[in-house]
Amino acid sequence: LLATFFDRNTLANSCGTGIRSSTSDPSRKPLDSRVLNAVKLYCQNFAPSFKESEMNVIAADMCTNARRVRKRWLPKIKSMLPEGMEMYRTVMGSTTNSVPLDPEFQPNTAQVFEQRIYAERRSDSG
Repeated sequence: LLATFFDRNTLANSCGTGIRSSTSDPSRKPLDSRVLNAVKLYCQNFAPSFKESEMNVIAADMCTNARRVRKRWLPKIKSMLPEGMEMYRTVMGSTTNSVPLDPEFQPNTAQVFEQRIYAERRSDSG
């Protein structure tokens, strides 16, 4: 059920509930407690004997498993990519400047688009 609400990357970058956390990695934050509590209540609705401690263990195990899967897949993904692929070098933290895929691309396009949508919403409501 937790996999319905959290994708594999979110799980891999998290420390579960934070209770059983043995990592010193400060970048790993606990999963959203509101979602965890909702799932726990849902489970308790169908199985009154379901304990919060079980939820903590399940969440932590799912995060650990997601990290293991990611660790296994990274070398496979690396071997499938072409040797000079810019995206791979960028993802892996290379400091070389990457060339944009489209030379006509305007970096502020998203901002202009958001402003246009905001203006449309204001005119629709007024």
